[in-house]
Amino acid sequence: MIARPIARTTLAAVATIAWALPFAAASAQEFSADVVVLGVPTTDTASRKLHVSGNKVRAETNGPGGTVMMVDVAANTAILLVPQEKIFVDMRRLGHMNQAFMPVDVDDPCHTWQARGAADGDDTHWTCRRIGTETVGGRETIKYAASSSKGDDGFVWIDPKLKFMVRSANAAGRGMELRDIREAPQPPSLFEVPAGYKQQEMPQIMQQMPQPPPGGKTR
Repeated sequence: MIARPIARTTLAAVATIAWALPFAAASAQEFSADVVVLGVPTTDTASRKLHVSGNKVRAETNGPGGTVMMVDVAANTAILLVPQEKIFVDMRRLGHMNQAFMPVDVDDPCHTWQARGAADGDDTHWTCRRIGTETVGGRETIKYAASSSKGDDGFVWIDPKLKFMVRSANAAGRGMELRDIREAPQPPSLFEVPAGYKQQEMPQIMQQMPQPPPGGKTR
């Protein structure tokens, strides 16, 4: 969760960063924010947006091949929307997990991440060392040095009011940051599958996703 950049615009990339569901989680505040990838040269012009309402999270990647990931911790669901095709897939059932964008225990975020991973058979051990307070984007945060038993080392910044990670960076400076954070109630419709969407399985969706040009790379 420290070293990996934010989701790219294709479903193949989404499958590697889809969201985690813990047994229980701290409930975050209601807010929206822009997600900015740090330290990774890219020509990707897609914009990324995050909406959070308690234990519900919506992550949008806008642009060609854009997708929406919706997680409801209380309902134990994770749904991927593909707006251009008006289809959705049950990501929780497929077992695609990640711990990055979910409410955390402000005093011990590593415990939260480790518990979520263990729920899905991941034996990674996380250790967090509190460094102190630091301002990120005008907001007071708690900075932690985090390391895993699999060699992922870096820093995370947790907003104690939002109960959310607002910045991450690995040893190479790659990570993400939430910017233009706006605390406000989020419309319930943001966390629901829109009317008219049809459910499909992952292989079917992969076949329908736009293919890269000859000699190009899937992003």
